[in-house]
This record gives sequence, C-alpha cells and structure tokens, in this order.
Amino acid sequence: MYKKRNLSQNFLFSRTLVKSLVRSSSIGKNDLVLEIGPGSGIILEELTKQAGHVIGIEIDFELYQNLKNKYSNRKNLTLYLGDALSFPVPREKYKVFSNIPFAIEGELIRKFLNEANAPVDCLLVVRRDLAERLCQKNTLFNIANRPFFEFSIFHYFNKHDFSPSPKVEAVMFRFKKRIEPQIPFEERKKYHMFVKEGFGNGQAVYQNLKKRYGFRLKIAFKRLNISKDTKPSFIPFELWLELYKFLR
Repeated sequence: MYKKRNLSQNFLFSRTLVKSLVRSSSIGKNDLVLEIGPGSGIILEELTKQAGHVIGIEIDFELYQNLKNKYSNRKNLTLYLGDALSFPVPREKYKVFSNIPFAIEGELIRKFLNEANAPVDCLLVVRRDLAERLCQKNTLFNIANRPFFEFSIFHYFNKHDFSPSPKVEAVMFRFKKRIEPQIPFEERKKYHMFVKEGFGNGQAVYQNLKKRYGFRLKIAFKRLNISKDTKPSFIPFELWLELYKFLR
C-alpha cells in the first residue's frame, strides 16, 4: 500500500499548448515515457499519440479510475495508482514528461538524477526560480551533476496557462543525460562526495580538501594554477573536473 499525499496541482488546459510542447520534445515512436500525475489526461492524450509506450502514475484514486475508463482502449498506455516518489523507475531506457505539483518538485528532480537508471531526457513543469537556480553555473548542484547531465529551460509559461493560476511563475525544466559523460557514470557518487567536500562550509577549496588529499592537493593546485585561497564558486567547472581526475 502507498500513502496518499495531499498535493495541490496547477493543471494545463490548452490542448494546443500541450500538443506543441510534446511535439517539440525529443519523444518519438520508439520511446518509453513516464508521466507523473496525469490528472484529467490532457498531457497523457498527446504522449500516447507521440510515444511508443506511456506509463502514467496517478496518486488520486478518483482521477486514476477516470483515466482507466477514459483510456481503456489505448494499447500503448499503462496506468498505475501510487506515489511517484516511491515508484520504481523502468529498467530500460525511458524519458519523463510531466506537469508535477510544486510541493514535490525538488524531491522528484533529486530522485531522477540519483537513480542508477536515470532518464535519458526529463521535462518537468516547476517553479521558474528553482529552474533558474538549478541551471546556474558554478553552484554545488550544477558542478556536481554537470558531468552527467545537461540542464536548460525548455519553455516559459504564462500564469494563465494553468487552472488554477499559480501564484508563482512556472517553466518546463529539462535535464538530459549525456551520451558521453565527462566522468564515468559509475563514479557519480564518488564525484558528488568530492564536490560536496570541496564546497565545505564556504571556505577556500584548498582548506576543505587538504586533510584528505595532503601533499597531492598542493601539487594539483600548483599544476592547475589554482590559488589556495580560491572559494568553491570561483573555480570554473572545467577545473573541478581536472582537479577530480588528478586526485582520484
């Protein structure tokens, strides 16, 4: 059994807009697509036309039953009643396209990024300020994840695109799994820990890492021409990569 969350959601209602968004995405006839919170099915409708197979996860029992009845003849659709945060992702390659509740946007993004089988392409409706922070360079989040994913804003919405209208601006945030990661994908956790330790508590990177790496760190900083008093956000992403590769 799953525990239902009390989630409010702002639904898209323009079929023209939804159709345009789905058709301008990378989704094609050979793709497995995951939709979280399909609600009335306005996005689900277009996804089943565009994708090879669609998995819809709905937490609301009444909405789930309505979708089951409405789309009972769709052969390329599988619906599940449950919580997306605890739902196991597919074992094969898949993509995500969803208008999600703002209340769980951060949790869902972390879930998909941290999955061993992360989506190859993920498009989520989220708050604009969150998306812009995640796309911002030289932050802990961006530097820790950029070797493996590309981040961007796919679409800027108008508040009147939703019902009810949200109090905040919304965008469609996108992250794509790199075909050739800049660090082997199996080293993600190790690299994440390295960057997190390097950011420390806002001290200079050298101070944060010197206890673990000792004299090797001194050699690395000299070879890469990094000053010992440089703060984390002032080291470019490319140098973080070089520093990690040198010290690993």
